[in-house]
Amino acid sequence: GLKVDLYCYLEYGVSVPKVAMEMQERVSQQVLFMTDIDLSEVNIHVVAVVPEKLEQPTIEELFEDEEEENE
Repeated sequence: GLKVDLYCYLEYGVSVPKVAMEMQERVSQQVLFMTDIDLSEVNIHVVAVVPEKLEQPTIEELFEDEEEENE
């Protein structure tokens, strides 16, 4: 049968086994739905865990303290 290998990055804090199993199921279902091919394997390879992106401060927030000092 046809095998699929997926390489992915996951966000820090997610349940890796849970996400990997969900990905396997959904990829298998979608490939079957779109191509009528029943996959024999869907292998998930977690390449890295990505830290949560921090929100970028605005210009006003960066210079907030300086404005208060000048008053």
